[in-house]
Amino acid sequence: MKKLFIIILLVLLFGCQPSKAKILIPDGIPHIALGELYQKNFHVDCVSSVDILTSAFIKGEYDFIVAPISLGASLYVRENINYKLALILTLTNMFIISREKINNLYDLNDKSILSFGKNQPLDLCFQNIIKTNELNVDVNYQNTINEVLPFFINKTYDYILVTEPVLSNLLIKQELDIHVFNLSSYINVDFPIQAGVFILNNTTYESSLKVIKKSVENCFRTGFSSSILTDSMSYQVSGVPVINSVIQNANIVYIEANDRKEDIEEYFKFINNSNPNILGNKIPDDDFYYIWIY
Repeated sequence: MKKLFIIILLVLLFGCQPSKAKILIPDGIPHIALGELYQKNFHVDCVSSVDILTSAFIKGEYDFIVAPISLGASLYVRENINYKLALILTLTNMFIISREKINNLYDLNDKSILSFGKNQPLDLCFQNIIKTNELNVDVNYQNTINEVLPFFINKTYDYILVTEPVLSNLLIKQELDIHVFNLSSYINVDFPIQAGVFILNNTTYESSLKVIKKSVENCFRTGFSSSILTDSMSYQVSGVPVINSVIQNANIVYIEANDRKEDIEEYFKFINNSNPNILGNKIPDDDFYYIWIY
């Protein structure tokens, strides 16, 4: 009887412990924006592979997934995933780093620029800048941003396209003598979205969405403790100065997606007009958007 009592007591103690909402976050900017979740009632997994994000969407094992908007939308129209877009987390950021100072956009004329991710959403925005401003530039590509950097460091290219958090890493950790020109304001797209927070349909942790939104708001507050993240960050971002720099430059936002549905649809139209292969020339329907409840 004594053993049975102990077993029942253990079941009551541990079986009634509150479980945690599971969230999958890609490394980099989203990880910084949602760093406070490590101190909340969340099980946080951080990954650096798009394949893992794709698999997670299809399997439906996470209550929340942070991912590129284009990835979530593509899987919604192609695979009918069981997730809705709840929150816009980041807008597109892009910078040219160079050895010579760039005073204005037209200083890029007749330059060779090394970029990455040809015909993907970021590149579509970059090509949009080139086209609408009638720039004469020679753009070459690598697959990823990490493949671009060696060509700048070894001086094969004097102009390369970068994004955060790579920019802050270069400026603060590498201490390179470089010039930075912010291209973000030249994007001729009203709402150039990058990443968002997706919620699993019928999750029991729906109320946790407000905690997620609040954590993004808090990353901007004065005295934000970047040290929350330093023990869990991967190679992409580490150190308080880098984290604080990324927060300032990375176009982090906390916008309820349903409030900007028309703008998001315009962005999807821009993608379809520029590269119909990304979304299959389709636009997600109204069920793609989560309706916030207050």
